[in-house]
Amino acid sequence: AGIDRIDVNPTGDTVYTFPFHMDNKLMVFEGEINGVPTQFAFDTGAGMGLAGEGFKADGRFSGNAGKIKMRDSNNKVQKVKMAKSKHFKIGGFEFEDIKSLVVDMPFL
Repeated sequence: AGIDRIDVNPTGDTVYTFPFHMDNKLMVFEGEINGVPTQFAFDTGAGMGLAGEGFKADGRFSGNAGKIKMRDSNNKVQKVKMAKSKHFKIGGFEFEDIKSLVVDMPFL
């Protein structure tokens, strides 16, 4: 059995439902980035989003938003590119001008 959705009440008068499924012990749910359907993996410890290089190729992210140093999934420090997305939509929530890391990492 288990949980297969989360209900959230952000405004006090509307309830949004987020259907999700489990994949490799990650909670995965659907949304959109710049109008492109996207699957999101939920990570409670993440400080910002992480997208693969392919997300820039299909228009979900654009431009160069700088670089930061970070420790990758192999415990190595590297400089990682950042990019911006104009619009995220997840259920009834919409977010504007989101910066995310853009790097291909094993296991993600």
